[in-house]
Amino acid sequence: MKNDEHTSGHERWARLRFAVVGPLLADPPKQGGLAPALRGLAERTWKHPTTGERVRFAFATIERWYYEAKNESRDPVGVLRRRPRSDAGGHPSFSERLCEALRRQYEEHPGWSYRLHADNLEARVAPRDRSRARTTDHRVSVSSPTLRTPGNGNGKPIG
Repeated sequence: MKNDEHTSGHERWARLRFAVVGPLLADPPKQGGLAPALRGLAERTWKHPTTGERVRFAFATIERWYYEAKNESRDPVGVLRRRPRSDAGGHPSFSERLCEALRRQYEEHPGWSYRLHADNLEARVAPRDRSRARTTDHRVSVSSPTLRTPGNGNGKPIG
């Protein structure tokens, strides 16, 4: 398995995972032999797909890879690729109610700084919705195109 600079890290990881469990798929162990075979694979070291360092994988990890690949009929390597988190791109620490309050507040006061928005949200919204860090306010504001205004560094819009 040659690491090519044009091959993505996700693809290299999928190939490594398949290299680990592939022999078990090609020649399945006899009844009662799977656990010892997985233990043997867990004791081995493998070449890390991006750094080249030697790494080991836990029995449970290899077992999970084995069953994922075994139960995939069309693309056993593809099923071993990294899957994005189900909450990727969202802000799970912000309830819908809190997001709406921030949107409304920003529409009413677009020149306020992030800190001023956060302080006012804290005062207006129930404390049970306030279980997140102030940096989350900033991330939500920055990631929302409706909540960004070009500024001059002091929180006030240009112009």
